[in-house]
Amino acid sequence: MTTPGETNANGRGPGAAPDAHPLVALQELLAAQLEQAKGGQVEKVESTLDRVESLLREALASGRASGPRGSAPVDDVRLVGEVRRLYNELCLILAAGKGELTRRKKRAKTGRRCLVAYGRAPGGQARRRAK
Repeated sequence: MTTPGETNANGRGPGAAPDAHPLVALQELLAAQLEQAKGGQVEKVESTLDRVESLLREALASGRASGPRGSAPVDDVRLVGEVRRLYNELCLILAAGKGELTRRKKRAKTGRRCLVAYGRAPGGQARRRAK
């Protein structure tokens, strides 16, 4: 059994059967990434991006091979909707995290400016002003 974000011996995500449809594997992987992003484990989300890209390619290729447009089974339509929902939610969580990081960087920069303005060097020692 694999943990979220890991792949099994077949290169699939957690719980995916060896012959699982790429959309099913993609859905499981996105769900795992979503949980990791909610937990603040952005590094783990990043580590599975190549697998997501690979699964997307597989899903697109299998979609083209299934027949003419509009002939996708109802389950595939439902899966595509679920994958899209998971992807959008993941994007929102990652964007919110990026916004928080930007705010923290801005506060740190402002703090450094204040330290310099009031005569404190970055090392915590007071700068001496020449008279």
